[in-house]
Amino acid sequence: MATTEQQPILFINSETDSADGVLHLRAYDKADRIRRAIKTWIGYWIGAFIAIYPPLLIPGPHLAVTIPLGIGLVIAGPIVAYRRYRDLNTPEKATGQCPVCGKEVTIPLEPKERPSLWKYCPACNKPLQLVDKNSEAGGGA
Repeated sequence: MATTEQQPILFINSETDSADGVLHLRAYDKADRIRRAIKTWIGYWIGAFIAIYPPLLIPGPHLAVTIPLGIGLVIAGPIVAYRRYRDLNTPEKATGQCPVCGKEVTIPLEPKERPSLWKYCPACNKPLQLVDKNSEAGGGA
């Protein structure tokens, strides 16, 4: 079952002001990762079936598009499923205080976004860098 984890981060703006924050992650156990990978694989192969089978019933020039698309989905299915299986966690959001305006902010994150990355403060629209606090402390910056 997926659980929620928290990781300390820093919000840093371009003027070297910083503030503490929290990165909220959704962590997956092995069974959950296998389930997600199988669903992805099946989804790609259903897409391939839809792209290949119905056009075969009605021959025509559209086969030049649908057959390569279906083959691509058949090949991509296990590759994308394996990459999804390897994802141990996905970031959901970053919360903390903006070092520029001082307001509490919540910044939504995409599944592949990891610190260190730049985002904009939703309150004041200033650029913020989200940095992993553990790597910042260990780096001796």
